Amino acid sequence: MSRILGASDQPQRIGDGHLAAHYRVRGTAGTQPTHLPELSLTTKSKLRSIERIQKSIREQIGEIEAQLKSLDERHISDSAPWMSFERASSFEDWVNKNKAAMAQPLSLRAALQNDLQLLRDQMNDLQARARQVERSNLRGLALVASGDFERDVTKLIDHAKKTGTLDEHLIAVIRADADRALSQWQAVVDSDPSSKNIRGLLSQVRKGMLVGIDDDATRAALASVGNGVAKNRRFAEQRFRATPTVENLKKYLGKVRESLLLGGEGMTGVPPARARLRPESSYVVKAGDTLTSISKLFYGAEGFWDSILFANLQVIGKDPERLRPGIVLKIP
Repeated sequence: MSRILGASDQPQRIGDGHLAAHYRVRGTAGTQPTHLPELSLTTKSKLRSIERIQKSIREQIGEIEAQLKSLDERHISDSAPWMSFERASSFEDWVNKNKAAMAQPLSLRAALQNDLQLLRDQMNDLQARARQVERSNLRGLALVASGDFERDVTKLIDHAKKTGTLDEHLIAVIRADADRALSQWQAVVDSDPSSKNIRGLLSQVRKGMLVGIDDDATRAALASVGNGVAKNRRFAEQRFRATPTVENLKKYLGKVRESLLLGGEGMTGVPPARARLRPESSYVVKAGDTLTSISKLFYGAEGFWDSILFANLQVIGKDPERLRPGIVLKIP
């Protein structure tokens, strides 16, 4: 990663709108970020490793932002060239190190901005990785808790087969295990309401009900399921509205189906973010019009064609891809 170093390495003199001298770490502006180091197995050590890298990147971002501010304060031209001032054994060595820069000149400001963007991209990647580590840890805890519950249920069954009686103490342990597993799965779904995680929580709800788990815990778990399903449906709709492809529509309808099966909402009456660009409540179809083009005309985006379709099913007929010129569509 190339950048200008800290204050101690600042140019001693700046004059005539250009840097007299500056030093950069090894590398060329625009190079790809280095691969992140492999992390250790435990969640805490993984997160500590990520935090250390984030701290280093924040420091580099601060240095580059300070350099850009310095360029503005000193009124240095945007066209001031970037050149590497790494130590060179000879003039020929310096020329070789700067061949690429001389062949495709890059301004100092552009070089710094490129490096700044690379660092910010890497920071976003690290934040995503930290969330993934935390989610994996939550799911791991939930799986362990479920395993403990199933182990103790097996113990209870084996004891009943041998003695013909139920061990009351073991029943109490099983209920505590069920409560713990349910709580862990609820945290998983609250963090990452994927279909896989929702199925895990619902499975644990069923198991808990068989051993007499607390009704309040069951209701809280089912509320998490409902919130997760609703969140997935909203996100799927937002993706479809932003990019109205057939694939995104299938995913959206799948989430709507999942929501309805679990007693949630179906398709919303008025899609989120839909704002009228034109006041008319109807539109006469012209040759070449499509539902997506009409959606773009009235809402500024193609992703609301389904609203127009559902409001005009009888008028449009069986083939929504071929609109008949002259028909009048209601614009919801």
